[in-house]
Amino acid sequence: MQITIHVQVLVAVFAIALIIGAVTSKTNFCAMGAVSDWVNIGDTGRMRAWVFSMAVALTGVIALESAGIASLSGDTFPPYRTANFAWIRYLVGGLMFGVGMTLASGCGNKTLVRIGGGNLKSLVVLAIGAVCAYLMLWTPLYETAFLPWVAATAANP
Repeated sequence: MQITIHVQVLVAVFAIALIIGAVTSKTNFCAMGAVSDWVNIGDTGRMRAWVFSMAVALTGVIALESAGIASLSGDTFPPYRTANFAWIRYLVGGLMFGVGMTLASGCGNKTLVRIGGGNLKSLVVLAIGAVCAYLMLWTPLYETAFLPWVAATAANP
């Protein structure tokens, strides 16, 4: 059996996912847990780890763009960098995300870790999240239900 590049990529991604999952499970890494620890008991340990992970991700993106490996200009889908400031989108999206994390008992990362541990509630959460993401990205739902009132409130420079 010849091992193709596709199989090599899948094995590499699986190995990386396995390592990240083990680290996440062992360290109890969770965005909601970080905020909860900081607000409720004043412990900033998980919050510092969360902020550090964002800094590492940003550094990686900057390095990939500088090397010409990736391009995240305004032409990408979804557009990560735009000239307008859609403040209502950020408020409503943040509210929906926060309520969803609370109802799901954690963020998407924690959901995946719990699925690996056999939690059936997290499997339902993943299915609902996947369907909602599909509807928002690949159907006209966003353009018809959200874009008209979100675009009207966007601040253009």
